[in-house]
Amino acid sequence: MIKAERQADERKDQIINLAMNNRERMMMKAEADIEKMRQKAKFELQKEVGEMAVDLAEKIIKENIDKSQDKTIDKFIDGLGD
Repeated sequence: MIKAERQADERKDQIINLAMNNRERMMMKAEADIEKMRQKAKFELQKEVGEMAVDLAEKIIKENIDKSQDKTIDKFIDGLGD
């Protein structure tokens, strides 16, 4: 009877240890996944903000450039290819 109780206690301890190890691995994976998602979201946000900044700059420039300046800019851009 005592031997059976001891074996049951050992088995219980094994099951608890296994469950704790599994829990720890799951937590580490979840934390890694969260960090990956955070980094991806940060990258996407930076990309989107950059695109918005370029769009805004383009609109501001278009509003503030008259036709003569526009022709000068076009000539400059055309000259860049040379």
